[in-house]
Amino acid sequence: MDLLTHVFLPLILLTAIGRLKAKYAPLVLLSILPDFDKLFFLGILHSVTTAPVFAALFYLERKIKHGYEISVISSYFFFSHLFLDFLDGFVPLLYPISKIGVGIVFPAKLLIGNSSVAVEDIFPQLVFSELKPSNCYDLFSGFGFASMIFFFLIIAFRRKG
Repeated sequence: MDLLTHVFLPLILLTAIGRLKAKYAPLVLLSILPDFDKLFFLGILHSVTTAPVFAALFYLERKIKHGYEISVISSYFFFSHLFLDFLDGFVPLLYPISKIGVGIVFPAKLLIGNSSVAVEDIFPQLVFSELKPSNCYDLFSGFGFASMIFFFLIIAFRRKG
């Protein structure tokens, strides 16, 4: 999944439920943080190894600020990335213990023939595959740009109302 989708889909959801605040803007960078593992230990930021870091963040915020607001939003942005990658077909959840990743693919097709219409492979499929290095990263896609435009339209129309 591309960078823009990872940034703007979580923002759209926070906006939709009325929880987006300006102070959360810097935290949105956590939604792209997992992909930085492509620069060093491939898969490490896409796995459960990140859970202790966020557990410590929750603990520290509770001790210092007696609340969880920033920890919850930080976790939301970070783990939204993993969820979107899972929906896009691959997350190595148990890395470095296992290099096998899991995800969902949506192979549904509409087949249009001369005199018939049929739907094939309508159900999503759970897939498993091995973690492999890639020298390619999708920065932008049509869906990412659409997500960005949709987010800014929501913001623009909310301010007018």
